[in-house]
Amino acid sequence: MESRRTYLVIEPFGVIAQDLAISIADFDTHAEVRIATSLDDPELHIHASDTVALAIVNADPAVFAQSSLASALVARRAKIVLIGDAAEQANEFAGFPVMHRPYAPESVIALLATLLAEGEHI
Repeated sequence: MESRRTYLVIEPFGVIAQDLAISIADFDTHAEVRIATSLDDPELHIHASDTVALAIVNADPAVFAQSSLASALVARRAKIVLIGDAAEQANEFAGFPVMHRPYAPESVIALLATLLAEGEHI
């Protein structure tokens, strides 16, 4: 059995979160996708043994950078992509790439392929 990669989608709008999760599942058929509506959502609790491949985060970049979630993801060398109004206005923050709308499935899959092919943390 292949090991499953864990992906996080933090997005307050359920329809957008589901669309992103479907794109992730299309890209990685063995994916475990956790969806949360905010940085405080209990669904985001990361256990010490969890490996997270990538997180798509709709949050103010400055707030996210100071969050315990950001620290946990960076410690696990997870890829992080910021989305949403504040991220798009900042364009890139602290080295985290920003995905601009619209989030077409082809764009999401291309971004995932690029980021997960890179060996280093973004």
